[in-house]
Amino acid sequence: MDLPGHKPEYLAVDPKTHDVYQNIANLGEFVVIDGATLKVKKTVMTPDVAGNHPLQFDAAHGHVLIGGQNSTIVTYDAAGKFLGKTAVQKSIDQCSLDQRSHLLACAGSGMLTLLRDNASGAPAIVSQMPVERGAHTVGIDEKTGRVWLVWAQPAGDFIQAFAVKP
Repeated sequence: MDLPGHKPEYLAVDPKTHDVYQNIANLGEFVVIDGATLKVKKTVMTPDVAGNHPLQFDAAHGHVLIGGQNSTIVTYDAAGKFLGKTAVQKSIDQCSLDQRSHLLACAGSGMLTLLRDNASGAPAIVSQMPVERGAHTVGIDEKTGRVWLVWAQPAGDFIQAFAVKP
């Protein structure tokens, strides 16, 4: 299937409907793709995000969470209705979502931000901390709750785990 635009960034799949949510960074939108027919069902403009990059899908809340280059994370419902936005650090690069706790970890611009998605709207910031400027890859271990962060430097590559209290 052909996608609109030319810069697809991140995708997520709704485990209930099998719809695919795909960021289209250069057009400032995401599309909802029918997982069975591979046809675009809906295009959702994201005017509050510049440079759409990370996209996560909270299956229990039915939320699409999108970050970007302008210090904002936005939340839409699965049908594309805007629910709210949260101010974060500039240039979010990557995020990881723990489906059980609804904890969203986002890295970029020398900062690690932890947010908690909530059923009624935009996620709330739980904590923020400065990290190595080059750290932008993040993952959450859903079993232990640890947030993992990796980065590269001329002297070597590094990985660090952070314990998160529920």
